[in-house]
This record gives sequence, C-alpha cells and structure tokens, in this order.
Amino acid sequence: MLISCDVAAFQSALSLNFSLVVEQVETLEKDTPAQALERLNSVEDQLSKLSLNERVKFYTLQSSLYANLAEFQLSLNAATKGLKLSSQLSSPSIHIAELSYSKGFATESLGNLELALQDYKNGLEVARSLDDKNMIAEGLANLGAIYYLTERYDLSIVVLNDALMIANKLGNEELQGGINSELGNLYSTIGQNDKSMQFLQRSYQHYKNSSLTFSAVWVLSNIATSHYNNEEYASAIRIYNKVIAEAGDVVNDPFFYGVYIGLALSYIYKEEKEPEVAYRYFKMAEQYVDYNGNKDMPVTYLLDKAIIFKNLQRYDEALESIFTAEKLMSEQEQPKDNNYYLMIRLKADIYYVLGQYEKAYRFKSESVDYRVEKLNAADIEAVEELRLRYESKQADLHKKILEQKRSLNNAELAEANKQAKAQQFYLMMSGVVALIFVWLLSTLVRGQKKLRRVTHLDDLTGLVNRHRLLKQGQRYFSRAKQQHSPLVALMIDIDNFKEINDQLGHQIGDEILKKIAMLGKKLLKRIDIFGRFSAEEFIIFLPESDKKQAMDIAVELKEKIERYQWQLSSEDNVSISIGFASFDEKQHLDLESLIKNAEKMLYRAKNQGGNCICG
Repeated sequence: MLISCDVAAFQSALSLNFSLVVEQVETLEKDTPAQALERLNSVEDQLSKLSLNERVKFYTLQSSLYANLAEFQLSLNAATKGLKLSSQLSSPSIHIAELSYSKGFATESLGNLELALQDYKNGLEVARSLDDKNMIAEGLANLGAIYYLTERYDLSIVVLNDALMIANKLGNEELQGGINSELGNLYSTIGQNDKSMQFLQRSYQHYKNSSLTFSAVWVLSNIATSHYNNEEYASAIRIYNKVIAEAGDVVNDPFFYGVYIGLALSYIYKEEKEPEVAYRYFKMAEQYVDYNGNKDMPVTYLLDKAIIFKNLQRYDEALESIFTAEKLMSEQEQPKDNNYYLMIRLKADIYYVLGQYEKAYRFKSESVDYRVEKLNAADIEAVEELRLRYESKQADLHKKILEQKRSLNNAELAEANKQAKAQQFYLMMSGVVALIFVWLLSTLVRGQKKLRRVTHLDDLTGLVNRHRLLKQGQRYFSRAKQQHSPLVALMIDIDNFKEINDQLGHQIGDEILKKIAMLGKKLLKRIDIFGRFSAEEFIIFLPESDKKQAMDIAVELKEKIERYQWQLSSEDNVSISIGFASFDEKQHLDLESLIKNAEKMLYRAKNQGGNCICG
C-alpha cells in the first residue's frame, strides 16, 4: 500500500512539473519557438512517466513547434505519434483536432495537398463533435487555404469567410490574424492586390495586439512580398528592412532566405537598378538556404541565383544555374509552374544578350505560348482575343524569320561584301523580332494582371456574379442555337427572404445565401454555371442537360434545402421556389427571353405558395 502511494505521489509530482513545462513552452512559443522546443524536448526522455493525456499534449506541442521552425518532416512524425497515442483515449479530445491540423500543415508543406486536405477534414470533424468554436474556425481556415492552393477559389472564399465570422464573434485576435492572413493570400492569388493588402494589414495588427511576434513578422514579410509583386519596389525594400528589424531570432532560416532574396530582387528590378547591392543581399540569403524536405527549394534557389548573375552580366554562371535547375525539375513529378516559366524566360533573355537569336526566339516563343496556355486555363474567354492576336503576330514574325534565313542562304552565293550586309541585316531583324517578343510578353503579362484583378465571383457566396453569369449564359445560348443542343435555365428564389432578414437579421440571411450556394454547387457538373442574379435570386444554366435531367436537379436542390438542419431561432424552415425554362428555338430568340420565361415560371411557383417548381 505504501509503495503504491509513493508511486502515485511520484506521478502526481511529475504531472505537476509537466504542467509547468507546458506553461513555459507556451510562453516561449510566442517569441522564441526554438527555445520553446528546446525546453519541451528536455523532458522527452521522461515520457513514459507521464499520463496518456500528457503524452498526447507533448506531441501536440512538439509537432506545432517543429512546424514553426519549418522542420516539416519532424513535425509530421510528432503528429503521427500523437495521433497513434490518442486512439487509446477513452473519449474524444481536442488534442486530436490539433494533431490532425498539425499533421495536415506538415503534409501540405511537404507538397501533398490532397492528403493534407483529408487531415484537415478529420480534425474539423472532431472539433465539430466537441463544438469547439475556436478549433472549428481554425479547421475552416485550413480548408480555405487548401482550396485556393488547388484553385478552388469559390469554395475558399466561402469557408474562409465562415471562419472569419466565427473568429470575429469569439473576439479571438490570434485566430483573426490567421484567417485574415489566409484571405490576404487568397486575394493575392486571384490578382486582387488592394484587397489582399487590406487583409494582410489587418492580420498584422491582430497578431501585434496578441503579442505574437513570430506570426506578426511572417505576415509583415507577406506584405513586403505583396508590394514586390505589385512592382512597388521601394515600399518592398522598406518593409523587408522592417521585417529584419522586428524578426530578431524568432524566425527560422527559410524565412530569412525569403526576406533577403526579396531584398535582392527588389534592388534588381527597381527603377534605378543596383545589382551590386542585390548581390550582397543574395550572398546573405545564401546563408539561410535550408531545404528541409521542400522539393522546390533547390530549384527556387538556383533560379534566384540565375537572375542575380544575369543582372551582373555573368551569363555563363547564370546559364549553369539554369541548367542545374532544369535537371532537378526533370526529376520532379510535377514541377512548379512558376519555376518552369521563369526558367524558359531567363534562357530567352540570356541567349538574346549573347547574340544567339535562334535560341532566344525559340525560348521566347515557348515562354509566351506557356503563359497563354496558363491564362487560357485560368479564364478561357477573357484571354481568347489576346491569344488570337498573339498567334497572328507570331505567324507574321515567323514568316519574316524564314525569309531572312533564305536571304542569308542566297547571300552565301553572292560577293563577300553583299554577304556581310545580308548577315548584318539578318541579325538586326532577329534583334527586332526578339524585341517585339519582349513587347508581346510584356503585353500578355500586363493583360493577365488586369484580367485577374477583375474578379468574376460574388464576394458573399463564392458563385459567379451577375455580369459573369449573363456573359457565360450568352455563350451557352449561342451554342445551343447554332448546334441545336439542349439548354435549361433554372431561376431560384428564397421564399420569404425579406421576412427572414427582418426577423433574424442580415447576418443569418447571408449565412442562408452561402449555404444554398454550397448545396447547389455540389449537385452540378463542371460545365454547369451557377450564379447570383440578384439579392436572393440565383440562376443555374444547364447546357448539357435535357428537361428530365434538369428537373431532377431542381427537385434534388429543393429537397436538400428543405431537409437541411438550418438551426434558426424560428419555427419556419428555409425553402426555395424554382422557375424552369428549356430552350426552344421558335420561342426563345435571345437569352433574355429564356430568362424571362424562367422568371415567369418562378412567379407562378411563388403564387402557388412557394416551395415548389414550375416549368
């Protein structure tokens, strides 16, 4: 009995000590994660003496700290161990959600976005089962990040705004900082740089208010990068220097590499270039190259090096870096698009300066083709005119190149002085062609930035907005008319929506709009288009569905909304009315007449009491 009491007392004392360690680690984590990790790891050899819950907590903290220090493989290992232990718990613990999120972040950072998505979903499911609002918001923010990284921007906007709404209600500044940061990254990705900057600045302020120096410095570096991407190089240099002043020893090597390389490139590209200053910053950045399992880092470093050497006119060294980067990319399953584009663009620029115009022409042409292809993938219709214009100019220029080649071949049979003149003329024309391609590429890139700034999405629901909806609808209508193919329009209205807003508030109304958008999207094919037509009205265009298929979709959508657990503070549930119109060549002379027909059917449904479909 005495022995068992002594053991219990020993374990109790150890538990008290571990509680103190946790407190110390969580305090250090805010400003000095490296010291926090060192303190935590000092008790790792005593893990067997801790309770199961404490061991799970240990791995939760360890995984998070390794991630903060960009040791992603170690973070993944710790999270995996923690999750394995947590399976022995008698009841669900919020540590399971934390570990799932840490595992997801490590997996995401190591390049496997789909596995990360599943980890985040697993964690969110646990958080919801425990009704932990903070962890629910964090899980939604994680999903939103994966969605914009995988170009599912509509979903990203919806879930990130859901997360922000929860964080704002909680008044959790750390959470608000993280979600505003993700929204800043999202809007930067889709080209809305002003909006991106607003979210990033809010994020920075939230982190500063929370005394989270580590997180604040990270966001500040994103603000500097945003200035760099906007070609505001003087502002980028100023903010990068502020980052260095505030960072101290709270951040890791990959972070400092990004900051110093940002400074180097800003000095390269600013109006009055300072390549020697840029080179000094590049040498400082080199000290912080740390791959840590990041497969893209070696390629990124080599291409950054090539940019610096090119601007120092050390072209052979620049090409050597490019060739090494190219070899590494050939060994990757899926190289980063930006790295590949940068590589071929650098080749074109360097070969032109070296007078190797044939190679310069080939790589410049490849870089333009590649960029147009990516623009097409992002927005086929918006770039179509630009692409056609480019192809026309490309054909003309290529013809001139061939003509000049023939001139050279003929000149070989002429006198020496005529041959020299012809060769000089050819080189001049090749230079002109290369310059024209530089102009073409510049035009394309400027066009891309302009196009991407004009979003096609409705901010609240993530669906396409009215302008985009009608434009795409017109394309589908024209095709249906020319090819005698089916096209169905569904006009959807939320029943009694004004009363819902008046009684429950616009915030609840906004939530209903977002949920209906989410439920509707899940029913549709990729080619179908679903957009917000007015305040509470939506339109769905179904270009490859006959009447029966379209009616099945309408019925399923109505029933899903009717069955959904809305959890409103009202006895009434949410329902919709749908007007249904199928394209008829004799009846519908234009898109407007098709929409009016659907609207007429919608009014009929509303007059019958709502919650029904007419068509």
